Amino acid sequence: MISIEGVDMRCQTRFALSWLVACSLLLSGCSDDADPPETQTINPGHEDAQPSADTPPQGQASLPTPADTSRLALDWAGTYSGTLPCASCPGIETVITLYENDTYERSLQYLNENPRPVTETGAFTWNDAGSIITLDTDDNGPRHYQVREHHLLQLDMQGQPIQGDLAERYILDQHLEDPAIEDVQWRLIELNGKAIAPQDHQTQPFFTLQSETSQAVGNTSCNSFNGTYSITRNQRIDFGENLAMTRMACSDMNTEQAFLDMLTSVRTYALEDDNSMMLRDSATAPVARLIKAGNQ
Repeated sequence: MISIEGVDMRCQTRFALSWLVACSLLLSGCSDDADPPETQTINPGHEDAQPSADTPPQGQASLPTPADTSRLALDWAGTYSGTLPCASCPGIETVITLYENDTYERSLQYLNENPRPVTETGAFTWNDAGSIITLDTDDNGPRHYQVREHHLLQLDMQGQPIQGDLAERYILDQHLEDPAIEDVQWRLIELNGKAIAPQDHQTQPFFTLQSETSQAVGNTSCNSFNGTYSITRNQRIDFGENLAMTRMACSDMNTEQAFLDMLTSVRTYALEDDNSMMLRDSATAPVARLIKAGNQ
């Protein structure tokens, strides 16, 4: 039989042991050797992700990076041309070639005033934003141009956009390449809505656009010719007015003259579903249809 005193002694002993175990566990949780809490990684694309220090506040546009500038983002080196407004003449035929070493060539011809263009060469500089170039020239003419995709916008003498009704005409288009129509011989099959067939002892009119030299070479049906051409944005094509030609006399000179008139009137081109090329004038009326040699 167990006495009351023995039971009390055992209870006291058990209470003491429980107290020691609890203290041990508490000290163990406070030890410096405890594992650190697990760190949560936030997916930057998750809606709960917090903005970094480099993220602009909501509603504020981020600043452009150097790669966003025209100087670095665009293929700006090349030749640009156009006829710009002139206060005392019908227009100024302007040609500017920009080189990757920041030098330029410029040709200005005041129509009906100077028989020959005024040409100059020099260097140019970019503004801090990499969007505007300034020609290093002693000429009193324009020297500031904004560089845009495939064209230059002429600015005023203070480097600001020109205002007024003629503002949109101060554009020089970059000369482009189109392998679909260049370095291929194109033969004329239709002129001003009439079919053109080869005639005895005469050549069917044709031309080839030589991309390396930007020269159009061909035959009018009687005489050989060559001259400059340019392809610009929106499938625009222009043939130079001063063509070099042989001076043979042929039985049919009407076809030759109509062919030459067509070249000076052409403004745009388009490839048709049958792989022919349609040339259109400034009123978008078709003036000629040509096919690649060998496709007749």
